[in-house]
Amino acid sequence: MYGFTQEIEDELENIRFLINELETRGCEVPDGALVYKKINGQFYYYRQYYDGNIKKSEYLGKYNDEKVLKFKFAKFNALRLKVLKQDLALLMNLREKYVRYEPAEIHRRLPSSYKDLPDECYVDDKFERLCDWAAEDYESSSFPFASTGCTTIDGTKVRSKGECIWYDTLYRYAVPFRYEETLELRDETGRKVAVHPDFSIMCYNERVIYIEHAGMLLKPSYMEDFKWKITTYLRNNIVMGDNLFVTSDNKDSGINSQMIDLFVKNMIKPLVFGNKT
Repeated sequence: MYGFTQEIEDELENIRFLINELETRGCEVPDGALVYKKINGQFYYYRQYYDGNIKKSEYLGKYNDEKVLKFKFAKFNALRLKVLKQDLALLMNLREKYVRYEPAEIHRRLPSSYKDLPDECYVDDKFERLCDWAAEDYESSSFPFASTGCTTIDGTKVRSKGECIWYDTLYRYAVPFRYEETLELRDETGRKVAVHPDFSIMCYNERVIYIEHAGMLLKPSYMEDFKWKITTYLRNNIVMGDNLFVTSDNKDSGINSQMIDLFVKNMIKPLVFGNKT
């Protein structure tokens, strides 16, 4: 499972790649600074530099002239390269100094007189129960997967790219969950119906929350099915913003995976780990 040290290694790899790209491309920066004058509503750009103690100015052109754009591009890349190298040094230093906080690592650092530690040092019984709950056999959806399904980071098949993003994000943050667990609910007539939330997550206080990702809300038939599902949830005290959280694709089928990551990190993790992360 991915952890913080793996995230550092991944980021170091990304930074090294970008540094190599910029250095290969070349980031030669012309001397001086870019300044402009506004005359009759038009912007005119100049390279301002010193020749010995004499301040000079070279006209480059208007905002979209080639010399102006090249100057801006060169300065931008030079500053980006500088920041990347600073980040590289910072992360390499962090990698060397970072100490994993798993019980086994802490135990390894203690004197030999601490060889036989009490079990409580290693086990959070409540969190272990959450993990056991997620790993138990449970009834799930038997609906066949389409050929357009996606494969998650651990090889599990899911139905959409949105579900894949949710699955991988929960997995990376070590959040125990069930995928497409079968819930037996009551519809508007009182009849028992089977509903399958995308993800069921048991919190540290043993309250269960549910995640749904909607992929095709602009498709009328999909929207009708989703409305029925949300209404059925509501009839059974599964309420959006309380114990049900919904995300969706945008109108162009795009997904904001960054917001899903922030939601898991800042909302779900504290609920699952008992605010200890």
